[in-house]
Amino acid sequence: MKNFKTVFTVLITPFKNNKVDFRSLETLLDFQLRAGVEGFVVNGTTSESPTVTNSEAKEIFDLVRKKAKNAVVVLGTGSSSTENTVEATKQAQEWGADAALIVVPAYNKPPQRGLVQHFQKAARAAPDLPILLYNVPGRTITSLSLESIVELSKEKNIIGIKEASGKIDFAKEIRRACRPDFLLLSGDDGTYG
Repeated sequence: MKNFKTVFTVLITPFKNNKVDFRSLETLLDFQLRAGVEGFVVNGTTSESPTVTNSEAKEIFDLVRKKAKNAVVVLGTGSSSTENTVEATKQAQEWGADAALIVVPAYNKPPQRGLVQHFQKAARAAPDLPILLYNVPGRTITSLSLESIVELSKEKNIIGIKEASGKIDFAKEIRRACRPDFLLLSGDDGTYG
């Protein structure tokens, strides 16, 4: 497994004339690599994943994977649909992503048992792919509970969480309650440290 204890840049997806601007993306990526960035998230919500087609996501991923050979490349695969998330996560494994980042489904407001099943189904569909949970209630409305995170941390390939609730005490609870090697990544500038 690659080193996930580094700074990740969630790459934006530049557009020009309603198409992905690959030249600008390559310039951005080169700048990040020269600055020493060792990890990238492709097709995350910051990357305009709801507006990028599957073929565009593949082209973007391939570009980043080719240029950032030694970097960790994480592919965002989450959506509000469990079936779409499962398919995208299986695809991430096939494409050679180092991990998948799966966000809590937005707008659906599922109960905790539904959230657990959503993430379990995606993780079990791609058993050889490390999975990072993404908890960002300010964007998705719903938040993973500590109990759900602990339960999900027992899945062999769910390796950590990008925690972006902005609650430092909650992050401390996750650290205490989950296995020692469960990664806790900051998704907020204010909680990075």
